[in-house]
Amino acid sequence: MRFNTKEMCLRLFRLLRRVSRIDLHAFQVACISKMMGRELGLPVNRMNVIGFIHDIGLLNPVQVNQAKRTQGVDNASIRRWLVIDNELQESHSIIGSRIVRHVEDVSDLADVAEKHHYHAILLTPENDHDLTASIIHLADTVSISLLTGERTLEENESIRHRIVNSNEFLEKEKTAFEETSKKKGFWCTVVDKDTLHDEFEQDIRKPP
Repeated sequence: MRFNTKEMCLRLFRLLRRVSRIDLHAFQVACISKMMGRELGLPVNRMNVIGFIHDIGLLNPVQVNQAKRTQGVDNASIRRWLVIDNELQESHSIIGSRIVRHVEDVSDLADVAEKHHYHAILLTPENDHDLTASIIHLADTVSISLLTGERTLEENESIRHRIVNSNEFLEKEKTAFEETSKKKGFWCTVVDKDTLHDEFEQDIRKPP
């Protein structure tokens, strides 16, 4: 069974709304990925969608049942979901890649979903899909930092410094993030759930 992009995003959004903070994480990664994609001349709509669904594998039944037993699905933070993921035989990245193969417009990016936690040493800078995976990884890292830290100018600068000086990401992506995160309104936008939701909803109504 194949889903078109809009159907999959709406289905996922309905699921994510029931999970505390994970819906905000998905919106943040989508938004940051889109902005970085624009900076690098990559297809913005595809970056937006793959950013939003990158963690779809977390919502597999085994993961959800484990979260429900240990903490309650509604109360589980993104870090708790990732802890559970590390305890499972098959990671959310692998499961997510299989799901992405059935989503129109981004089915060819299944390998990006699989690689979105890969460090730079495992990626090929000249490969567009590896570049995209590095963007998702970077956006994911920024989002988790925002969700677990304090919302201050000092913390924002600390996140930028850690990203730019990290060896986890490809150099091109780090430069793109540094430029993107300097733009007016970046940090305010990526923590405003209503703005992120409204912008994403408008985006998925546009043609791919």
